[in-house]
Amino acid sequence: MKLNSISDLSRSASRAAYTVVEVMMAGSISVIVLGALMTLVFQMAKEQKFGLADGSVQYKAGLVEDKIAEILRVMSVDESAVFADTVSGNPGTYRRVIFARGPSSEHPREELYFNSATGVLFHDPNRSLEGDQVALFSPDKFTALREVYFYPSLKVGNMIDNTTINVVLKFDDDGYSMRKETSGEIKKMTVNRYFTVKFRN
Repeated sequence: MKLNSISDLSRSASRAAYTVVEVMMAGSISVIVLGALMTLVFQMAKEQKFGLADGSVQYKAGLVEDKIAEILRVMSVDESAVFADTVSGNPGTYRRVIFARGPSSEHPREELYFNSATGVLFHDPNRSLEGDQVALFSPDKFTALREVYFYPSLKVGNMIDNTTINVVLKFDDDGYSMRKETSGEIKKMTVNRYFTVKFRN
């Protein structure tokens, strides 16, 4: 049996080893690839956060719109709505509307009102009772309700129709998505809803 000489073994080892230049090039390529992957991961996380914020605002806006429409639709056309709490700088619009399902002898006066200081929208099913208000919307870390106002429609001849209520809702993500303007300021994702509800009872 022929044994390899020491010189043959050393030549084989030198051919199998990497040079310093090769190791540095491999390391550099690895750093570039990892950097590209990390950039991609961060971008995907940012887009996911944008999508979460946008979806939450749209969902909450739709939910509140449905709740308001559900309440107002069952009100009596014989019991005209009463508007109160005028919106400053926006004449003809109100943050509070009072209505009923039927005659006052049988049905309590109900109310929708927006507390602009807290950003909470309330439904009071009986104005004569204390503490029975239901919050239709309260702000959270994803969504803020910036403005709610109501105003009546007009009939033929420009007469006020107090049985048809126009509603405006203004939501935003309260800066959760951390989008930025070109100036570097946080940009809020906004959703506005405008709709009209007719009393049907």
